[in-house]
Amino acid sequence: MKAAFLVLAIAAACSAQRVVQFQTKTADEENAALNPPAGVSLEIQAGDGSSCVVEDLNNAGNTFQRGAIDVFEGNTTLGACDGFVVTNPPGVVVITHNGLDGWLPEWYR
Repeated sequence: MKAAFLVLAIAAACSAQRVVQFQTKTADEENAALNPPAGVSLEIQAGDGSSCVVEDLNNAGNTFQRGAIDVFEGNTTLGACDGFVVTNPPGVVVITHNGLDGWLPEWYR
């Protein structure tokens, strides 16, 4: 099963923004956690048509656990999106969950 979440990132009075960190919070509910081999991918699309993709958003330890906040930063976890410049905001963030479990994000930023 695949689920995609779209987030419009609107920047006020700014012509470009650099990606340095991405955070998610998994809901504190039963069965909200991500269970391997399920995964989450991240795509950031800039207003000028450029984009970056992280195929397997993951960090050391237990990522996407119930009630947990996960922080992704640096080349190790953000890959091609580390330092990506979003020009001509607003941009679009696409988060895709793939797998059979029911990962339930509460928020992402």
